[in-house]
Amino acid sequence: MELMSEVPDSGLLTSWYAGDRDAYAVLVSRHYGLVEAACRRQAPSGEAEDCAQAVFLILARKPSAAARALALQAWLLRVAWFVCEHARRAAGRRQQAERNVTVVSEPAETSEALVHLDGCLLKLPEQQR
Repeated sequence: MELMSEVPDSGLLTSWYAGDRDAYAVLVSRHYGLVEAACRRQAPSGEAEDCAQAVFLILARKPSAAARALALQAWLLRVAWFVCEHARRAAGRRQQAERNVTVVSEPAETSEALVHLDGCLLKLPEQQR
């Protein structure tokens, strides 16, 4: 067989789908830079590597979907966009939840301050209150 690096993506997908694990490794090494660059541009801060790995996990789980695509690179970039969009939305939900926790905890601090203020006022003589 010819060198794996010279085999087109469609041939590698076919080989991998038939059970050749080396074909998957060649596909990942061939396209990892492209997917990682797309994820760095689209993913939330600090999550680009996780998103890139998720794209290749999806490829590993759905080789037939990738094989049906007209171009593997286009399919990978589309999957990267969906993965990054999911990560952005999840990050937004986490940030909103953190803001909600902060808003909920502020009144508790305010009420403690009011209790302290009431205690100080009670210590003052009646005329100064």
